[in-house]
Amino acid sequence: MAQRSTQPPRKLYLWIMFILGLGLTSASARTASFSAIDPPFTISYQGSLVDGLNQPVSGATPMVFKLYSGPTSGTPLWTETRSGNNAVAVNQGLFHVLLGSLSPLDVQLATQTLWLGISVNGDAEMTPRSQLGGVHFAQVAANVPNQSISSEKQTIQTLQATDLQAIRIRGAVPSQLLSEFIFEDVPAGDISINATLVGRLEEGLGDGSLSLKVNNALIDYRPSHVITQDFTQVTLIGSVDNFAGGTLTIQMSASTEQTNAQVLYGIDNDPRFQRKVVLTVGQ
Repeated sequence: MAQRSTQPPRKLYLWIMFILGLGLTSASARTASFSAIDPPFTISYQGSLVDGLNQPVSGATPMVFKLYSGPTSGTPLWTETRSGNNAVAVNQGLFHVLLGSLSPLDVQLATQTLWLGISVNGDAEMTPRSQLGGVHFAQVAANVPNQSISSEKQTIQTLQATDLQAIRIRGAVPSQLLSEFIFEDVPAGDISINATLVGRLEEGLGDGSLSLKVNNALIDYRPSHVITQDFTQVTLIGSVDNFAGGTLTIQMSASTEQTNAQVLYGIDNDPRFQRKVVLTVGQ
């Protein structure tokens, strides 16, 4: 008989991003590649997992994800179990999964307001559940007759670009551009932006900051001292409301304050350490 864990309960902090297909919009970046995210219907889900002592969890972690029609009780509408070779890779508390890639999601679920429940390593499901959906999510479902998705029918488009170039910062640097992504012909609407990078402190102290700009406007920043001597992933998020359409330039930058600092961002041509930006555009 399996024994229940006596460790303090884990805590889960979440960022949620819906990926429902892609229109024909181009993107470019310095040494960057562009890729489309196409049907079937999936949900890209990012989160941060810490234990009861508020320490980040690392390693392959079994998780079970369930979708419900309400915030409490009820029978799951969909379940995806990730264990064994499919266990969730958690690095310094951060993880990302594409829900629906193992257990297909019925596109008809997009017509409903959904709540996501998560259990970790055989523990009881965490509470409260996270509500998914909203106006944009419902709009997509309303425009998908016959359970089909095409770029002509969508009201949400998802664009992404990556940068595989390594950048090393030495000494006190007020601002160092890490990546610039230029998206052309972006449709009008509200835009959600999720950017990730991986860095490692090689020498000295990592005091400084990480920033995310859109068309030269600062939309998010983080202190860079969270980057340790182990490779550390950092997520920057933001949004642009009522974008008029056209070209969108996204910049990820870093600064250091100490003269003895040396920080490495990325490894050349290794996608595990890429800088990545994902745009979700809702009309």
